Amino acid sequence: MLTDDLDCFDMVICGNEISCKWDNDEKELTRRALREMQQKRLMNLPTIKKMKKQCQIAQNNYLCPICKTKNNDILQASHIGQPIIKKINNIVDRYIDTLDFYELYKKVIEEEDNSLITVACRKCNKDLEDK
Repeated sequence: MLTDDLDCFDMVICGNEISCKWDNDEKELTRRALREMQQKRLMNLPTIKKMKKQCQIAQNNYLCPICKTKNNDILQASHIGQPIIKKINNIVDRYIDTLDFYELYKKVIEEEDNSLITVACRKCNKDLEDK
């Protein structure tokens, strides 16, 4: 419960208290970093931004172009078919010992170049993926 007698210094941790299970797992860290970069790449693409803007009803209110539901706080860039994370996992499993991070990232881009991407609500995003 938040009280008025708290200040910002009551809500501080030291950096050495931060740890994640992948801190010492190069393969998992690489997977997560590639996924993050791939998401940022899509998020900043003007075409994706334009598609989302075309579906915006009001601030934080979007119409899903697939199921036509309103009141979606966001729309996601959605891969149709195989989820991109499966492709990223395959790339990492196959090439982590032979390619550097940038070369792995270029492989992710090559895979994404062969993907179809739309915008959709969370539910439709999951429905668009191959199971």
